[in-house]
Amino acid sequence: MELDGASYSASRIKGLAGAMGDLADRLRGVEDRYETHKEAARKALGDDDYARAYLQANGQRLEAISTALKLLTQAAQREEERLGSASATYRATNEANEANG
Repeated sequence: MELDGASYSASRIKGLAGAMGDLADRLRGVEDRYETHKEAARKALGDDDYARAYLQANGQRLEAISTALKLLTQAAQREEERLGSASATYRATNEANEANG
């Protein structure tokens, strides 16, 4: 199959789906480590005036990073599913064409 000047095969699409799955797994790991470190930092800061001021000044940024990591992980997971589906569809189309060919 050719799309926008690039040739694809079922195995290449399946390989790309696997790579996206690996990316999703790594992003999930980063997300988990970030949450662990964020909570550790909150505990280390304690509950004094400095800690409250720091969290007030940086809390939105910390939460934005957390949200971004979650969104990236979800996007990679969805793309893995789409590529897996595209690979199966491509393979079935090829097999049907070969059977009718």
